[in-house]
Amino acid sequence: PTMTKNYRKDVPSRYFVYRNPKITGYALIGLPESTTDELVLLKTIYVEPKYEHQGIATNCVKELMDLTLKIDAEAKKENGSLSLWCVPNSFHTDAWREDTLNEIDWTRASSVDAGLVDGTFEDLPSDKERVSWTLLRDWYKGLGFTMVKELAYENYLDTSNCYRWEYRRRENLTDRSVKLQRYPLLFPHANASLHRGAADGVQTLTE
Repeated sequence: PTMTKNYRKDVPSRYFVYRNPKITGYALIGLPESTTDELVLLKTIYVEPKYEHQGIATNCVKELMDLTLKIDAEAKKENGSLSLWCVPNSFHTDAWREDTLNEIDWTRASSVDAGLVDGTFEDLPSDKERVSWTLLRDWYKGLGFTMVKELAYENYLDTSNCYRWEYRRRENLTDRSVKLQRYPLLFPHANASLHRGAADGVQTLTE
């Protein structure tokens, strides 16, 4: 794992460095803490431009997929599951350079995201976009990921009215993502049915 320094000690973060001894270079992976044991979000995967076109990102994701399959198989023995998911989105940063990685506080979003721009609300400038989100989507699909729209929604208990608590539903994607149909992708495909719901046209028992 990538470490971050404070005035007392090194603190582990949810960002990791991936290296393959057969390839020069590295990838940075962001795997935020999850509120569920069944889903792991692949938030970011980044390869510095000088190391691109070596298959580093592909090898990295394949290893994450292999690990997911192994843990999923063990979880299924206890009637559980584990899936890896992501929302394909291009981003750019000048800060995540090999010579400055140790200067970033990887436990603070303001430090990690300093200078980072992505395609959440608008297209990246042409000189900043190394790959479009649609190519990212197709890349993930080519590796075995499948679309699960329901992952873009959250069901929660609204306790704002002390006399009547209600279960509500909200969308966690921006209007632009919905318009572009930039929906979450999940691996393995075999687990997609466990997470599909109303957004996918699937009626659940709670509806």
